[in-house]
Amino acid sequence: MIKQTLKRIYSIFLTVLVSSCGIAMSFENQGSAAEDTQGWRADDIYVNSTESIKALDVLAIKNKKLITYDLNGKAQSTKLSSKVNLVDVNATNEVKQIYAYLEAVGKSSSAIFGHQSDTHQKAGDSTLSCSDTYDITGSYSGVIGIDALSLVGNEYSASRYNSELRNTIGGEKIPETAAGNVEAAAKLTNYNIENGAIITLSAHMPNFSFVQESGSYDGINSYSKYNFSGYTPNTIGGDVMNQLMPGGKYNEIYTAYLDMLADYASQVEGAILFRPFHENTGSWFWWGAAYCDEATYKNVYKYTVEYLRDIKQIHNLIYVYGPSCDAENTEQYGLRYPGDDYVDMIGFDMYNIDPAQDNTQWYTNFQNELNIVEAFAKEHKKLFAVTETGVGTSVADDADNQTALHKSENKAKDWYQKVQAMVANSNASYFLVWANFSEKDGFYTPYVKAINEDKSLYGHEMLDYFIQYYNDPTTIFAADQKQILNNDIKNINIKAKATTKNAIGYITSPVSGSRILDNVTITARVTNAKKKDAVTFVLTGATKQTLTAKASGDEVTYCANINSDILKALGEKTGTIELLINGVSNDTINTIFNIPEAVEDPYCVDNFENYSGEDSILNKKWSTNKNTGDTISLSLSDEKEKINSGSYALKFNYDEASNGWAGATLTKQADWSDCNALQFFTIPDGNNQKVVIQLTANGKVYETYLNEYEQYRISTAPMLITIPFATFCERDTEGKPTGGLLNDCSNITSIGLWVNAIADSAAIKDGRVQGNIYYDDIMAVHSDSTTVNFELR
Repeated sequence: MIKQTLKRIYSIFLTVLVSSCGIAMSFENQGSAAEDTQGWRADDIYVNSTESIKALDVLAIKNKKLITYDLNGKAQSTKLSSKVNLVDVNATNEVKQIYAYLEAVGKSSSAIFGHQSDTHQKAGDSTLSCSDTYDITGSYSGVIGIDALSLVGNEYSASRYNSELRNTIGGEKIPETAAGNVEAAAKLTNYNIENGAIITLSAHMPNFSFVQESGSYDGINSYSKYNFSGYTPNTIGGDVMNQLMPGGKYNEIYTAYLDMLADYASQVEGAILFRPFHENTGSWFWWGAAYCDEATYKNVYKYTVEYLRDIKQIHNLIYVYGPSCDAENTEQYGLRYPGDDYVDMIGFDMYNIDPAQDNTQWYTNFQNELNIVEAFAKEHKKLFAVTETGVGTSVADDADNQTALHKSENKAKDWYQKVQAMVANSNASYFLVWANFSEKDGFYTPYVKAINEDKSLYGHEMLDYFIQYYNDPTTIFAADQKQILNNDIKNINIKAKATTKNAIGYITSPVSGSRILDNVTITARVTNAKKKDAVTFVLTGATKQTLTAKASGDEVTYCANINSDILKALGEKTGTIELLINGVSNDTINTIFNIPEAVEDPYCVDNFENYSGEDSILNKKWSTNKNTGDTISLSLSDEKEKINSGSYALKFNYDEASNGWAGATLTKQADWSDCNALQFFTIPDGNNQKVVIQLTANGKVYETYLNEYEQYRISTAPMLITIPFATFCERDTEGKPTGGLLNDCSNITSIGLWVNAIADSAAIKDGRVQGNIYYDDIMAVHSDSTTVNFELR
C-alpha cells in the first residue's frame, strides 16, 4: 500500500523535470565551484562535511581472477568464469564480460553501488557536476539506471543533450525528434559506460490503450508514429497486458515501442541489464498481478525477449526479472518467473518506508527477502541483485512533493552501510537506489549545495554518512571498476553457452483466462524446433483432447484448430490448454470452455456468489499484495452470521508486523456517474488498524480510512457502511483533497481493500497484529448521506 505511493511519485516528477525547468547540468569542470558557507545561518538544515574521501579501491584482474577488497581492506580474489549460460547464445562480448564480472562480484565480499539516473537528474547544485554521487565522492555510481522515459523526451531528450553533454563530448547537434531522443539517451549511456558504469534499463511503459499517433512519422522508425511520452504505467484500464501478443489489440503499438528500445540498444556500446515489467507481483502498474494471470505475464515476458533477440537481432541485453518484495519463499518467488530460458538475472524491489530509529524490523525483512532470492538464484543458476531500494517516507516534507529521504532529521542515517553489509555478504552483485529527481521532488542519496573554501562539502545532513559508506573497502563505484571493465576484462576470452538447445515454446493465442465459445485457432511460438520434434496441444475440460500443431511459414509459429466437435466434447468447464514438445510440458494456460460470461451488474463490485464456493476461483479474481514478512489470505465464508445476503462473504485474514501492510485488489471497469457513494457490509475485527477502502478512477487513487471513525475503530459488530464519493481523499495529491471522485467516478478501474498496521496500537502483540475482517455486497449506490454512515445490523 505505502509502496504504491512511493512508486507513483513519478506522476508528480514529470511536470518538474530538469529539462522543463531549463537547468543546465555541468559535465565539465566537475567540483570546481567553491564558496564560503561557514558563515551561513546556524539554524539552516544543511551541514558541512567532516569526513574525507579516501583513495580509490581500484579493482584489478590477475590470472583471470577479480581482485576486490574485504571490510579490512585486504585483497581477495574471485575466479572469473570462462563460460556463462545466457538467454542469448549470440550475446556480444560485452554481455559475456559483464555477466562474468557481476557473477564474480556476487561471490566476493564486495557489492556495487547503483543509482537511478545518476548523471542526468540530481538534487544538489547543478553547476557542480551532472551527478550528486560525483559531487560527494568524485565518482559516478557503479551501476547507473536509465528508464525508457529517457528515450521519449520525459527524463532526458535530444534538447538536453544538445545543451549539456554535447558540450563535453563534442559532435554535431542531434535533431529534436523521436529518433533524436533515442540517440541522445544512447549517447548519455555510452558516456556512462566510458566512465566505468554498468547500465540497467527499466521501462515504465505507457498504458498502450492511451497512446495516440504522433503525427510525426519519419518514414523509417515505427516508434515515431506514436507519442509514447507522459507517465501512464499506473493508469489502469484497457486490459493491456492481455492484448500485447500477436493478434492482440495493442500488439502493433507494443512492437513499435520495442522497436524504440531496440534502436536505443543498437546504439549503446556495451551491455544493458534490461528489466521489463518490474514489480509485477504488486498491482500499481497495468502489468501487475491484478491485471493478468501468471501464465499471461510469463508469456508476454517471453515474447518480449524473443522479439528483441530474434526479430530485432539485439544481442547486448542481459534479461532481468525484478518483482516486488512479497515472496515468503522460493516457491512464491517463482510463481510469475518467466523461466530459465528467458531470464539471465533476478532481483527484487524493496523500499524502507518511514524507518524507525533502530530500523531493526526492516533490516530483518530485507535480509529475509535477500535470502529467499539468493536461494532461488542458486537453484536456477542466475545472477541476482537488489534491483531497487531506498529510504522513503509516507509523508512529504512541508511544501515538497517528495516521498523519499527527508531534508533533515532522517532516522536511519547509516542506512547505506547497513544495506551494503548485507548485500556484500550475499551473492548479490549490487543494490540500486532510486533517482534524485530534485531537492523538492525526491532524492535517495544526500547531495551537495556548495563546496567550501577548505574543500569540505556543504549540503544534506547525511553527507558524512555517505562518505563513510563510500570509504568502505567493500563498496564499488564506477571509478573503482573503470579500468577493468573498459580494458582488462576484454583480454579474457569468455564464451556463451545457451541455456538450452532443446525446442522450447509458449502459447500466444488464446490469452490465458479466455472463454472459448466457438471455433478458434491455438497458436504458439516454438524456437529451436527441428522437423522431427512433435508439437501438440492438450485441452483439458470435461474430457481431454489432443491436437497436433503444425508449423507455419516462419517455422516458429505452430497452430491447431479447435472445431465444434472438440469444443462440444470439452463440455461446459473451466479447463486448460497445455503446450507439449516431444511430450514435455512447456506452457499451460487457463481457459473457460463453453461458459458465456455472466451479465455483470456495473454497480456491483462483488457479492461473492459467483465463485461456486471455490477459494481458488476467488483468488484468481482478487489479487493480493503485502509487505515482506506479512501474510494475507482471502477465502469465502459460509458462516451465516458473517453474511449479509446470499451464501457467501469474503473473509480477509491478515498477519502483519508493526510496520506491515497487506491488501487485495479487484479490477472493475465501470461508469458510476449516476451514483454518489460506495456501500458494503462488513464485520470489523476491532483491532484499530488503518483499514483502507480504495477506488482507482481516471488514473487517480482515492481512499477512505475507516479507523478514523469512532463507529468503526474498535467495533466488532456487523454493519452496513456507506461512503459518499465526496468524502474519498485523493491519496497522491498534496494535502489529500476530497471531492475529486465525484468528477472521476465515470471511469472506475479498480477497488482495493487494505490493512496497514499501526505500530503503537494496543492490538500489536510481540511486534505483530493479526485479524479477520469480513466483507459482503460491495456496490455503488445513490445516497442522500453527505457523511460516512455506519448502520449496525
